[in-house]
Amino acid sequence: MKFSNAMSLSLLSLLAAPALGCLETIGSIDVQGNVDTSITRVIDNGLVVCNAAWGWRVDQDNHVSLNCLANYIYAVTKDGATAWYRNPVNAFSFTQSVSAGGSSFWWDDHHFC
Repeated sequence: MKFSNAMSLSLLSLLAAPALGCLETIGSIDVQGNVDTSITRVIDNGLVVCNAAWGWRVDQDNHVSLNCLANYIYAVTKDGATAWYRNPVNAFSFTQSVSAGGSSFWWDDHHFC
């Protein structure tokens, strides 16, 4: 019985691991709402899961949404301050530390690292 419980806990920790991994969001949006496709991306546990170079759009809520791998979503306000993220395990929103200068907003944030 103890072995079974230990295996169950090990399996549970493996399943929970992606939700606790390092999430990095990098991006730049100009004041007109145009995304810098050369740098704007999301990296989850070392894997690029969303990338503006793959495409982006302004969604129904007037947020910038990047094209992502299946089962991933990343959207951000046009000033970069608030973001929404979904992976196959979790979905949540968070604030990002944004710098502003000239005519653009940019960020390079790490979460759960």
